[in-house]
Amino acid sequence: MHVSRTKTLIGTVAIGVLPAGALADVAWHDAIDVVARIPDVRSPRALVVADLDGDQDPDIIAASERAPKLVWYENGGASAPGWSTRTIHAGEDERRAPATAVVVTDLDGDRLPDVIVALNGIRWFKNDGSAPPAWTAHAIFDPEDGDGVTAIAAADVDGDGDTDLLSASPTTHAIRWHRNDGSAGSGVPWPVEEIAADAKGVTAVTAVDFDGDRDIDLLAAETGSARVRLFTNEGGAAPTWTATIVSDRVLGVHGVWAADVDGDGMQDVITAGGRDHALAWHVRTDEGLFTPHAIAVKDPGPWTVTPVDMDGDGDLDFVTGIRDALRPASGAPLRWYEHDGANPPRFTMHAIPDVVPATSSAQSVVVHDLNGNGAPDLITAWKVGSIITVHHGRPATRTAQEE
Repeated sequence: MHVSRTKTLIGTVAIGVLPAGALADVAWHDAIDVVARIPDVRSPRALVVADLDGDQDPDIIAASERAPKLVWYENGGASAPGWSTRTIHAGEDERRAPATAVVVTDLDGDRLPDVIVALNGIRWFKNDGSAPPAWTAHAIFDPEDGDGVTAIAAADVDGDGDTDLLSASPTTHAIRWHRNDGSAGSGVPWPVEEIAADAKGVTAVTAVDFDGDRDIDLLAAETGSARVRLFTNEGGAAPTWTATIVSDRVLGVHGVWAADVDGDGMQDVITAGGRDHALAWHVRTDEGLFTPHAIAVKDPGPWTVTPVDMDGDGDLDFVTGIRDALRPASGAPLRWYEHDGANPPRFTMHAIPDVVPATSSAQSVVVHDLNGNGAPDLITAWKVGSIITVHHGRPATRTAQEE
């Protein structure tokens, strides 16, 4: 039987070719676009893609690792879009502290995307709906005694229809639920509930309905204890939380995600650390425990990971970015791991060529179709050079003959 398959793949860059072992039967195209340079964002870190101005084109939001500055790049709407730099928060009135995390969501129910940032606490920048939007800052959470916020996530935790926030603070080892009581923007501090007080060095939190009961659960990466935990929401307007250890052996863990890796319809946990077996997925057993499976065994640990179907075959692949301290001298900082479709899956690594210095760090990687051509584009924030690059993908077709 002859089967014809069409696959959509990310484009490569004009300066290089795919390494040996990559998908040689597929045409890879296009060049890198430089979206931003100093002084727009110094050492860009957190990246988010969202349509901020309502023109149906995805824009790019970026925060600085070295200064409390937040900008967005307006998509010009072309097949190879131009980008206009616009400021959300200049940061002159802040203590010198970086923005460690950014999320975009409608926080006040006006159907406009707002920007929430971990910046000396948690700040909400309200979108006024103009073109381009103007932004009004609101403080959601101001921690005491210098206890900053390292991670945030947005979701309706208590099922009341309002978007709540979840956060983690390193000094107090606290994970918190910030309850949106419907009065967002009134200037009244948000009510805060503590989920955990023993979470050492949390670097990432992920909000997801992990067990399929329609309640929002929480995953946390705890670098200080090499631990990843699942906090299960037991439901109700004032939920309690049950903690389960996913793994306590992820040395240098700095990222955690949830996705269905093996295609069984159930959520799995993906973790990223700084040692061997640094990129792994964990499947939950019938007994409620977790079994780890390696995605990348000998490759250096990725700093940023995006689970996404890169090749359009219905399986979940992974795009990763590696920081300079973890990267071999000849290694590519950008890679994607191709899912082979089996259960359990195996993954093949493909290097993605780049045009940044060999010592540069891939601080954040996001995959999104920026120009509407149906192919994934790769947006990367680089530490050295303070640039954001875009690998534009072009749909490529191949036909596989299978007996």
